[in-house]
Amino acid sequence: MKKLCVGIVSVLLMAALLFPTSSNAAEGLLLGLAGGVVVPTEGDKDNVGGASYLDLGYGITKNFMVGGYFGGDFGSYKESGISGQHEATVNWSVPYLGVYARFNYPIGESLEPYANIGLGAYIPTASGSGEWSWVDAHGVTHHESINVKGSDDAEFGLKVGGGLNWFLGKSKKWFIGPEIAYHWVNDGGLFEGMFKFGYQWKK
Repeated sequence: MKKLCVGIVSVLLMAALLFPTSSNAAEGLLLGLAGGVVVPTEGDKDNVGGASYLDLGYGITKNFMVGGYFGGDFGSYKESGISGQHEATVNWSVPYLGVYARFNYPIGESLEPYANIGLGAYIPTASGSGEWSWVDAHGVTHHESINVKGSDDAEFGLKVGGGLNWFLGKSKKWFIGPEIAYHWVNDGGLFEGMFKFGYQWKK
């Protein structure tokens, strides 16, 4: 997943060098909302989950933007003991908050591919419940509930990604488009595939 994400971002950067710029400049305040799926690539979080985040950026020039992102990933997995003696469903989430730098390269009047890199704080959390059962020496089966709850300290993580904004209508201010991102965090990697929509107050 890491190689795929880095490869796609590299293609976006190469495309930006091959196509001419447009007069549809990307300067000004941008507000976007993204939602989709997340695929954890390391650790215990081995199932596909959900992802969403809020994007607030400002285009300094038509090719360069800085901003911040706030959101998180979430999902669940089953934790089993030896010989299936216990099983618990654990819900996990990784809220995050960070800043980014983005390279935009408008193509024509409507399309704007981009690649970005960001640095943020991530807080992995987990909670869940289940049951533990065992048989004692007298052949009696015992049951005991399991509760999982806790959160780790905030960790710094790196985000790389890219996408394509498609600006709509005559004003070319509303936009939709796909976005991918990979987050490197000590607790494990997170690969996101999302759909994004938003508005840019262009100068």
